[in-house]
Formats: sequence, C-alpha cells, structure tokens
Amino acid sequence: MRWSTTTGSDGLPDYHNPSQTARVQYIYDSQDRALVPQFGIRSVTDVGYLYGTSGSPSTPRIFSQIEFSRTFAKKNILLMNMEGGTMLNRNVAQPFRYTLGGPLRLSASAIDQYRGTDYFLVTPGYLRRIKSLPAPLSNSLYFGSVFEAGQMRSPDGNTITRADLYFGLLAETPLGVVSIGPAIGNGGDRKLVFTIGKFF
Repeated sequence: MRWSTTTGSDGLPDYHNPSQTARVQYIYDSQDRALVPQFGIRSVTDVGYLYGTSGSPSTPRIFSQIEFSRTFAKKNILLMNMEGGTMLNRNVAQPFRYTLGGPLRLSASAIDQYRGTDYFLVTPGYLRRIKSLPAPLSNSLYFGSVFEAGQMRSPDGNTITRADLYFGLLAETPLGVVSIGPAIGNGGDRKLVFTIGKFF
C-alpha cells in the first residue's frame, strides 16, 4: 500500500507498507434489474481480518449493506440503502479506513472526505418515471430525490454526522444510469452532482 499527499498538507505521514487481509463475503440478490431495480432485495455481508500491517494494529473488519426497492402505482419506485462497517475503533492506518463522501455517499461532500474506523449510512430514495425513451438511447427517464444521513467515527478524531438532500433527473442508458442534480448538505456544503453507472 502506497499512500502519499501530493497536493496540500493534511498533517499525516505518508505510508508505504505491505498488508494482508483475509475475508469471507456473502451476497444475496433478488433484485430484478441491475441499473434501476423495480423490486427486490440485495444484501452484502463481509467479515475479514486485517493483519501483518506495519505501523497499524491488526483488527477485524465487519461490513454489511442492504438495498431494497419496491414499485407502486406503476411509475413510482421506493429505494432504500443501509450500510455500516466497524473496525472496533482501532487506530488503523489511514489507507485502510472506511470512507464517506461523494455521489450517493453524502453527495454534498467531497469524495472520500470523511475517513474513520466505524460508520453508518442510510439512504432512502424516491424515483418517478416521467417518460419512456426509445431504444437504444434509453429505457426510462426519472425524476428522483434521495436523502442521505451518515456518521463517521475514529479513535483519533471527532465523530462526524452529516445529512443532505440530492435530487435531479436520471436516465437509463447503454452506458448505465446517468444522473445530474444539486446536493444540499446540512453543514453548508453544496455540490452539482453528475454520475454515470449504477444508481443504487
């Protein structure tokens, strides 16, 4: 793992050391579609152990995520994502910590702005299909809104709790889901967010 600051200064030392992780992962997926699921559940459970890492304590890593989607009245989709992870509040080196920030991970914040050893994120969302577009351009065009609330903790820093609202237009395309819209956070953060890929 090579970790170094190239722009500015964060007061943290660079890190260049080997590491090892053993882990077991279980995935259950009953969602009907990969891009914008209309119904179903997807859950991921990941249990591992970080060890053999110079300058960083060994620690268990436990991560769990569940996504839920349901369509009602034909054009409306409710979405929910809940996830969290823990390293038991151990002071592991920065490269191995969990992160929050960026599109659909507290969208009004910068990508990976918050780093820590224990976190949770709750993301309920709503989509309304406003138009069906001809293939191959797109399958559907949606208006959507997502509320995001998360918390990040670490043994060497303050607990950070943030929430924001992201809303805009989404289109299913051959390249994935394309979305654009503003995100407004409770910490005074503002972003215009553009994404391409999987939405939830």
